[in-house]
Amino acid sequence: MNKSAAPQIISLSAAELEKLLGELRSSLAPATYQLVEGLLRTLQWVMAALEQKTASLGRLRRMIFGAKTEKACKILPATIAAILSGPPKPKAKGHGRNGAKDYPAASGCRCLIPSTSR
Repeated sequence: MNKSAAPQIISLSAAELEKLLGELRSSLAPATYQLVEGLLRTLQWVMAALEQKTASLGRLRRMIFGAKTEKACKILPATIAAILSGPPKPKAKGHGRNGAKDYPAASGCRCLIPSTSR
């Protein structure tokens, strides 16, 4: 949606919303009315939260769409999750310093560091 096609924001007070819902109740089927009422109340709640600055956009997104915490082990049964995860990988070698035993031909020397305290 480009900026020129942005919808006009209409603000309704709680009393105006109740009046509108009362008018819609008689003209809509009960199932349709329940859907429209839920949508309007949700929109009113989101707009109030944004106006009062009680919730950030990220927090609202998590409240509306849910947190992204789905993992295979939480969704799938344990046997399927174990098959998909496979065996654990062995620890990679070569990360870290080499010890003195890795240099057998090197001659040892003793380093004395002078004390800096007086």
